[in-house]
Formats: sequence, C-alpha cells, structure tokens
Amino acid sequence: MRTFSVLLLWAACAWGGVRLDNSNSSGSIAAGTLTGSITSFAVSSSSSILVVVVPFYSTPSKQVSTVSWMGSTTGWTKALRSNDGSHNVSVEIWYLLTPTPGNGTVSVTINGNDGSNPWGFGVYSLIGTTGAPYPAGGSYHTVGSGAGTISDSITVATSGDWMIDGFAGNSPTTPSTGVSQSNVMTPWNTSGSGNGWGMASLYQSAPAGPQAMSWTYGSGSTALSHAMVAIGQAQAKHPGGYSILMEDEQ
Repeated sequence: MRTFSVLLLWAACAWGGVRLDNSNSSGSIAAGTLTGSITSFAVSSSSSILVVVVPFYSTPSKQVSTVSWMGSTTGWTKALRSNDGSHNVSVEIWYLLTPTPGNGTVSVTINGNDGSNPWGFGVYSLIGTTGAPYPAGGSYHTVGSGAGTISDSITVATSGDWMIDGFAGNSPTTPSTGVSQSNVMTPWNTSGSGNGWGMASLYQSAPAGPQAMSWTYGSGSTALSHAMVAIGQAQAKHPGGYSILMEDEQ
C-alpha cells in the first residue's frame, strides 16, 4: 500500500494593521505666500494613503484650493473643513488614495491670504489602510476665548484603526496633546502675531468604540479650532490549509 497527502490551500483574512510610512511638515509659510511645498518626500510602494492637514489662523475665507503630489492634483479629496464662520481659525484635512510611489513634492495652494498670518501644513503617508477616512465630514468644532481643552471624538469601527487630527488657534503657551496622541507636528507657529499655532498628530491603533483626540491650551486664548478623522485598516490575506490523506492500493 502506498500513501500520499495532498495539501489544499485557501486564503484566510485577518486585520493587517496600519503603519506609518513617512511624515513631514512644511514649516511656517510666510504671510502672503499662496503655495507651500514639502520637497523630496518619500512614499513607499506599500503606501495606501496620503493625508494632508492644513491648520489656519486667519480670516474665515482663507481655504485650500488645491493639493498636489508629484505635480498632479488628480485624486485629492477634502475630507473636511472646520470653520463655523465666527472665528478666524480653521483646519482642513485632505487625502489621496493609493499615491504614486517615489520621491516627490507635496504642494498646497490656498485661495488667498490676509497678509498678516503665516500658515503651513503637515503630511502623513500610511501603509495598510483601506478606503476614505471616516466618518463622512469627520468630527470638528471651534471655541472662543478662555483656557482649557478642545476635544472631538469618533466611534472607531475596528480596533486598530488610526485617527489623525489638526489644531489651529491662539494660545500664549504651547498646546499639548491628549495622552494617546503621537507623531506631533507643528507646521507653523508665531509669537509675534497673536501667538498662533497650527499643529497635527496621530492616534495609532485606537480601540474600537468612541475615542477622543484633544489639545490643551493656555489662558488668554481667543479662538481655537480642532478637526479629526479615522482611517480604517485593510484586511491582510494569509494562507491557510489542510491535508487529505489518500491511499492507493497496489
């Protein structure tokens, strides 16, 4: 009697986990300058999304007109803009799915500048994400003068999803993040023009359920804005299998 086995394989799916591919910020872009750029930004072949956070401390009418990667504006989508029209602060979050890999330039062009306040932006490249940021329209709000904490929350769909936020405002002291936030950027700040700040951060591998991101600011603040989105993780395929023992009688 001769025996042999046959191995049958199938694809088993599991949550793969999000990873940071690269991040950088523009630094302060001078008032009156309508286009800012981050040059030599590296995006790996595994990157699944670019997210650009643009915090403004200026007139409510100032906003992003275009975002580009490697000279192309194709595919960029605005996830949200936080501005209620009554404060001179706002945050915009834009994203590009499946960006072209390589070293290139990320550029942001705004539609106008009040001539007195700088601006800037940060960019994150992430691996292992799926689809557009959620929920549609994100989560955001603005507040007036005082001291304390500005915070928003999102119900995270699956444990391990990531969140990204932006903060813009006027604070005499450096704003600080909530305990779960990391990879903090300060695209711009100025102590000579109202103590303005523009900042961004990540919440990596958030638990499922309602989760918050926050910034604490100092007394004497006059206007602050906060915005955030969540980004889902892709399912990874892993091989599975079993063997069947077969007999062949001679």
